[in-house]
Amino acid sequence: MRPLNPINLIVFASITAIAADASITRSNAIDMPDLAVNVAGISASRFLRTGSSNEERAGLSVPAVEKLKTVFKSPNVSPDKLQRWLDKGKPADTVFTRLKLTKAGDSLFRDPKFKTWIQYVDELTAKTSQKGTSAILTLIKHYGDDKVYEMIEFAKYSPETKDLATRLRADLVEHWVATRKDPDEVFRVFKIDKAGTHELRSPEFIAWTKYVDELKVNNPATLMIPTLRKHYTEFGILSAITSAKSVEGTKGIAAKLEDELILLWLHSRKTPDDLRVDLDLRKWTSTFLENPVLLKYLNVYFSKYPDKKTAVFEKFTLELGDENVAKKLVRASSEDATKDIAKNLQSAQLEMWLNNGKSADDVFNSLKLHYTTSDFSHSPLGNTWVSYMNAIVKNDPSKTPTLFANLETRLSDRPLLQILQIVKTYSTMEDAAIKLETKTIHKIFTSGKPPKDTFELLGLDGVGDNILSSPLFQRWKNYVNDFNEKNPNHQESWFKPLRIAYGRFGVESVIDKGMQ
Repeated sequence: MRPLNPINLIVFASITAIAADASITRSNAIDMPDLAVNVAGISASRFLRTGSSNEERAGLSVPAVEKLKTVFKSPNVSPDKLQRWLDKGKPADTVFTRLKLTKAGDSLFRDPKFKTWIQYVDELTAKTSQKGTSAILTLIKHYGDDKVYEMIEFAKYSPETKDLATRLRADLVEHWVATRKDPDEVFRVFKIDKAGTHELRSPEFIAWTKYVDELKVNNPATLMIPTLRKHYTEFGILSAITSAKSVEGTKGIAAKLEDELILLWLHSRKTPDDLRVDLDLRKWTSTFLENPVLLKYLNVYFSKYPDKKTAVFEKFTLELGDENVAKKLVRASSEDATKDIAKNLQSAQLEMWLNNGKSADDVFNSLKLHYTTSDFSHSPLGNTWVSYMNAIVKNDPSKTPTLFANLETRLSDRPLLQILQIVKTYSTMEDAAIKLETKTIHKIFTSGKPPKDTFELLGLDGVGDNILSSPLFQRWKNYVNDFNEKNPNHQESWFKPLRIAYGRFGVESVIDKGMQ
C-alpha cells in the first residue's frame, strides 16, 4: 500500500473522528482497513463538491459527507449560498451541520448562525410544505430531548431569545405528543421528580398535566397518577391534591387528579380499611371525615357498595364515637365543596343506627344532647337527632305518637319549641310538630309567668331582626298587656326584654327592619 498524502491523512483523521456517526452505504460491517483503502483512492477535491451522486459513489452516506465538509468549509455562509441551498431543497439537518451548529452546545441560542438556520428551516418548510423539516427534529437528533429542553428553558430568560424559545418549546411538546412520548419521561425531562409534591403549583407541573391532556385526546386511558406514584407516597399525593383544591390557579388540576386517584382506588377495589394502611393513617376516622378527597371517595364507594355503609360507619364510631363522627359530618356539610357529599354520609350514619335498632332516645344519649337540653340554639347536633327521628317515622309511621310523647316528656318548653322548629321542616312529622307546638305555646301564655320569662321560653330572643313582624312576638306583646292589667303592682315593659336580648345596636337594627 502506498503512503497517504497529506490531504488523505486529513480526510482519514476526519473520518476517524466521526466514525461513530458515519454510515457506509454498501455495508454496515466494513472494517477500518477497508475504509482506509477506499479513502486513499479519493482526492480531496471530491469532498468539496456538493453532488450527492458522487458522494454516494465515494462510499459515504450524505450525513457523513456533510460532517466531513465542515472540516474544510468556513461556517460563515453567504445569503446567496443559503438561497442556492434553499432552491435545491438542501435538508435542514445538512445545513445545521454545515453551519457547525452541532457543536454549539449551551451557546446555541446565542449563536447568530442559529437564527439564520431557523429562518432557513422556516422558508424550507414553507417551500416544501413538509412538517418533517421542523427545526425541533434536528435539534433532538443532535442534542437529545433533555438537552434541547434545558437549552430552551434557559433561553426563555433572555429577551433576545425568549420568543424563539417559547416557539421551540411548543414545537418540542407537539413532537412528543405526535410520537406519544411516555409521560414518565416528560416528567423526568421537566425535572419535576427533583421537587416535592408541593410543586403541583409549579409551571413545569402544570405544563406536564397539559401534555398528558394532549395525549388523552387519542388515548383516553392515559393517566397522571401512575407517574406520580413512582415519585411520591400515596399520602403525599393525597396531601398535594388537597392543598391544590384550595388554590384558585390549581383547582382544575386538583379536580382531575382527585378523580383519577379515586378511580384507581375503586378499580383496585380499595376499601377504606385498605386506604388506612396505604395512607398510613393513625387518626383514621378523623382524616377520612375531614379530607375532601377521602369524603368524595367514601361517597362513591358507598354508591358502588351500598351494603358496606353500616360496617364502615361502625368502625368510625368505634374509633370516635357517634357524637364526634356526627360533628365532623356537620362541619363538612357547612363547606360548599363537601356539603352534598356530607349529606349523603350523614344518611349513611342514620342508616347504621336504624339497622342497629337504635331508638330516638338512644341516639339522643349517644350524641350527648342531654348536656344541652336547656337550649339547642347552639348545638350542631340537634338537626342530626331530628333527622334520625324522621328516619324512624319514615321506616315505621306508627311510631310517631310515641316519639312525640317522649319528646314532650324529655324536653322543657324552650328547647322543645326549638326542636319543633326543625321537626316542622320534615313533611312526615310536620302535622304532629305543629300540634305539639300549638299546645306548648298555649301552655306558656296561660302560665301567668312574668313577660320577661315567657319571652325566653318562647325563644323570642333568637328570632333576629324580623322579630317585630313575627306573629308570635305580637301575641307576646298582647300577653304583656294582659299581664300588666292583672298585676297593677308588677308592671313590665315589652321593650326591656327586647333590649336585653338584642343589645343597643341590635335593637336599632330591629327597629330599622321593622320600619321598612
